[in-house]
Amino acid sequence: MKKLMEKIFRSNRIFSNVIIVFCVLYMAVFLQECLLVQGRTSADPAALAKVAGAFFGGELLLICAAYRFGGKRRSNAKSNDFEEETV
Repeated sequence: MKKLMEKIFRSNRIFSNVIIVFCVLYMAVFLQECLLVQGRTSADPAALAKVAGAFFGGELLLICAAYRFGGKRRSNAKSNDFEEETV
């Protein structure tokens, strides 16, 4: 776990990496809790799991779109200007 955290914080995109880890861990814990509720009460928490999955899935989709369609950051830029990637 320590090596994973070091790798995440060495990256240029620290915030998005932290958001990705948070979304994945939160959904794993949330789905585990949904299964526990279903086992204890026989209630179906599927609707709540869908809403939470859609929310965090949307966050991950936005981050993927930013990676794919965003430009490269200039290393010497003082503002938030982006440089177009050449493919």
